[in-house]
Amino acid sequence: MIEERIKEINKWIDSNPQVTEPNFYEIIDCTIGVGVERRGQEELAKMYRKRKIFTEECSFIEENEQHKAFLQRLFDDCVTGRYVPYQDEQAERKRRELICKVFSVPFWLYGMAKENPSYRYDNVSEYSDMLYMYSKIKPDDEYKDFLSSVLRSLKPVGLQNSQEVDEMLDQKASEPFVR
Repeated sequence: MIEERIKEINKWIDSNPQVTEPNFYEIIDCTIGVGVERRGQEELAKMYRKRKIFTEECSFIEENEQHKAFLQRLFDDCVTGRYVPYQDEQAERKRRELICKVFSVPFWLYGMAKENPSYRYDNVSEYSDMLYMYSKIKPDDEYKDFLSSVLRSLKPVGLQNSQEVDEMLDQKASEPFVR
């Protein structure tokens, strides 16, 4: 199923060469899909090449070392079979969505900053949803520290419970968050 989805995306990319910006939500979702289903590695590699993800042409990734390093690790984990999905499907869906959002939201903000350098992220509702997903991440999740770091950097203007959020995000990957 994931392999066919990626083939269709690759066909769309070929048919729409004028669209050069990658859809990071879709790219990350497909990457994790390959990791879960253990198929489609070749098609995924084609997608990354077509979207020039690990090249200077993808300036968002090139200029964001933390995202670049994590994306390389996630890609490697997924194509080599090291990605370990949660047994609980609902928890895995939340984890997957959060990983997609910690790429797609900063990418969107990166584009906004190019247009309006004084723009500040203010979507408290979206951020609260991401925090809820983060709260469902297993305490020993191998990606938790990266997710925490990105969420800390995204804190929107107007966030009311900033100190509580900091406390939650300060927990190390091996420590469960306890209020």
